[in-house]
Amino acid sequence: VAPSSTSDSSAIAKSNAANKSKEPGQVSSLDEDYPFVEEPSDDFFCPVTTGVLLHPHLTSCCGNHISEEAAIRIQREGGACPLCKEEDWSSMLDKYFQRQVNSLRVFCRHKDRGCGWQGELAAFHHHVESCSMRDGPPMTELVKLPVYREAGAFPSLSGATSPHSSASGTILRVNE
Repeated sequence: VAPSSTSDSSAIAKSNAANKSKEPGQVSSLDEDYPFVEEPSDDFFCPVTTGVLLHPHLTSCCGNHISEEAAIRIQREGGACPLCKEEDWSSMLDKYFQRQVNSLRVFCRHKDRGCGWQGELAAFHHHVESCSMRDGPPMTELVKLPVYREAGAFPSLSGATSPHSSASGTILRVNE
């Protein structure tokens, strides 16, 4: 099933909203927005930092996932589990869940410049760094061509006869 532009924009919007809803001092594993092909479920976002769970830690008390950054910070401060409030807790990297996160599909950040790449989140940074479209303006700025709507508005072309109308617009016939 091909994703619609609505799902593209909603996945980016969710990622943007999650990043902007952070309170000052909160750490996020999402320093940037990932243009997801399909919107990930809430399970892939840290409930503490609201970022993508790039390094998901499984809590020993309630079995939920939080980001590595959140786990380290809260445990260093001696705080309770942020989800179930258990005082005696620990966490460890959940490599199985990390593989699931890394397999999420994303578009290239330079899709608006014409890059058609899409791949797994694990390959995102490598692709973006080597993308041939990273240094140019967006395609919307490159393709600003004049539109000729009226028959008399065509520039003069050597060997051209009168324009003719069709259902798809104006056609210019050129004599060979």
